[in-house]
Amino acid sequence: MNKPSSKRKKTTSAASSDGTAPDNLTKEKIPQEENPATATITVTAVEVPELTEEEQRDRLHLERRVERAVFEAGKALAELRDRIADYIVRRIRHLRNIAGKDLAIVVASPIF
Repeated sequence: MNKPSSKRKKTTSAASSDGTAPDNLTKEKIPQEENPATATITVTAVEVPELTEEEQRDRLHLERRVERAVFEAGKALAELRDRIADYIVRRIRHLRNIAGKDLAIVVASPIF
């Protein structure tokens, strides 16, 4: 396996997602002729050791638990959607019946 170099150059946007300058740019003075949107920032790479077999088993077990939870949440949301749709259909039918009865009463009543 190739060992990553200890320093890399990375081109990135100078502005953060909230529109303010990142901390490392506020501390440094940027020349006016340099475009901050294409500034080159030096990033130090850190070598991370591989996971042990036990850590890999734990990661796999936890990922499966998360997948199962997402699957169960999706099933619950689908059931809620179906129940709400059924409720809305029943409610609309009920309101139509009430409106039809009220309309029949108005039509049948004499005008004074």
